[in-house]
Amino acid sequence: ALHFNKQVPRCMANRAAGRWERFTMNVLRGKTLGLLGYGSIARATAKLAAAFGMRIIALRRNVGGEAGEVVPEATYGYDDRAAFFGAADFIVCSLPATGET
Repeated sequence: ALHFNKQVPRCMANRAAGRWERFTMNVLRGKTLGLLGYGSIARATAKLAAAFGMRIIALRRNVGGEAGEVVPEATYGYDDRAAFFGAADFIVCSLPATGET
């Protein structure tokens, strides 16, 4: 999310071309991060995103949370995936490459 929101590819292209282009960078605060899966990698990502003031939503098999983790503001099941994708500004997929996922 940080990479795309801060337009890092644009900054890198300007640097490589020796250009200085003024533009307004967006902030992450208030944006919604959708986590596809909510295992250990997604929970660690949620902690980082929460530090930037982002809203956290998740698409996961189990709706419950564990003690001590960042609890998503909303949790969607597979059948609600269209609403999940519509609600997120950024999507992070941390699903393992298995037949089930």
